[in-house]
This record gives sequence, structure tokens and C-alpha cells, in this order.
Amino acid sequence: MWIFVRTRGVAELLLMTGVIGLLGGTLHHCFISFGMTYHWFKMVGTDGWVFRGSFEPQENPVLLFISYGFRIMVVLAYVGIFLLAARLVRKHLSLRLSERPTALGSHSR
Repeated sequence: MWIFVRTRGVAELLLMTGVIGLLGGTLHHCFISFGMTYHWFKMVGTDGWVFRGSFEPQENPVLLFISYGFRIMVVLAYVGIFLLAARLVRKHLSLRLSERPTALGSHSR
């Protein structure tokens, strides 16, 4: 968040979006894991709001779509990291040898 507030570029926005997707995906995974461990929702029988089906329960399509959206958002974090690294490398590699500061100073005698 500090990087985004300080610079507010496209790379930082992609990185923040990816981190939000990672957080959402992690919370979804924890919700499903804890729900199955502590029997929060029905697994067999009538269709519930989380799982549907009687023999082989499947996740509700709405929740499944949201979890796929979070997974796609995580890819944006990698794109943001790549763009930040490319910006840093381009900045440092674009300096010419004549523009770099020398130890002896810029005045030659």
C-alpha cells in the first residue's frame, strides 16, 4: 500500500489488485476448509447455498465464479512485479557512461 500511495502507477495498481485477489482467494479457501471441518453447511441432500448436488457435491456456481475471479486477479500481481522490475532495470541501464558520476569529479584538467 505504501508503494501505491507514494507513486500511483499502473504497475502499482496491478500489484495491489493481485494482492487483493490473493487475499480474497485465501479467505475463500479458509471459509470452505473451516466449513467442511466444522460442518457449517450440508454436504448431502437438498441444495444449500454453498454446495449443490447429492452424490458428489459441487460448489455453488456464483461462489465458484468469484473464486475464479480471485485466481485470475493473482496473475496481475506477477505482471505488476514484472513491470516494477522492468522500470527499475530500464532506469539504471539507460544511463550512459558519460552521464554517470565518477570518483574524480566532473572536471578534468
